[in-house]
Amino acid sequence: MIRPYLRAIRMARASRQCASLGRGCSLSRRAVLTEMSKISIGDSCIITDGVVLNGLSIQPLGITLGQSVVLREYAWLSANGGAIEVGDRAFIGPFVMIYGISTCIIGNDVLIGAHTSIVPGNHIFADTDVPIARQGTDSKGIRIEDDVWIGANCVVLDGVTIGRGAVVGAGSVVTKSVPPMAVVCGNPAKIMRTRTSSNPRSKKAGANV
Repeated sequence: MIRPYLRAIRMARASRQCASLGRGCSLSRRAVLTEMSKISIGDSCIITDGVVLNGLSIQPLGITLGQSVVLREYAWLSANGGAIEVGDRAFIGPFVMIYGISTCIIGNDVLIGAHTSIVPGNHIFADTDVPIARQGTDSKGIRIEDDVWIGANCVVLDGVTIGRGAVVGAGSVVTKSVPPMAVVCGNPAKIMRTRTSSNPRSKKAGANV
């Protein structure tokens, strides 16, 4: 068990080195934070063992976490010169990989299952005479709106927007934008159905809009 004074020392050091560190955060001593001056962490965040936050960016902030964000074991967020923004109460599961590159924006109350990869960028490969590794990358960015659930082992590719309230089934590869409230599955992910409210009041209210 970590002694309270050691925890206090670690948190005080992180508070000095990060762009900002909110109140009531839990930061594992086994988490790795680099380029901390580019990392902003909101109140009551939980950052567990093995989490990596790499804030390296040309933007003012490389990684921004809202309030009450939970990063489970070995999640890896790397700004890669761009910016990652995570909204309030988001849950990011074990071994999730999220890159910035240009921008990756994740809304409030988003759930991301274990081993998911979110990559807002692609290698350029048009020239067959030049190795792909030397042709650079292209990035349009990714946006995941509020109240989205992404299951385990998914891949979300560049240029995609996942609309509010959507569900992405486990193991899916999202290559195109997903409408709000859609349930998608497969490789490539396709719409299976649309979520509808089971609350009669909601249906009545919706009919009046």
